[in-house]
Amino acid sequence: MLDCVAEALAPCQAEPDDMHAVATLCFRNSRSAFDAGINEAMTRLRADGEEALVTLLSIESKYDMLGGLLQCDRMEELALALSNIPPDAIARQKAQCQATTSALVLARLTLRREGDE
Repeated sequence: MLDCVAEALAPCQAEPDDMHAVATLCFRNSRSAFDAGINEAMTRLRADGEEALVTLLSIESKYDMLGGLLQCDRMEELALALSNIPPDAIARQKAQCQATTSALVLARLTLRREGDE
């Protein structure tokens, strides 16, 4: 699962260190695509799946997302308060964290759905 997430985010990660804004935009666009995939997967599940499974996956995905995004906020706040990292680099790190969180939620949802079919 981690390999597919790393592969999906590789183009954003390949941006040079002096291109933080470009990388940040790349990560944000990737996150939007992953979030759309999550919404699409949940829509299909609701149409095809049994109610208990849909409820389970919906709750698990919600809290996986919330937990991951909370960690992204924590890392940003710590970096802003306690490091000498430039703000644009911190924004890049946060965007990467958020994109990774969405990618992991989508991957888990996809794997879980395929395992229950």
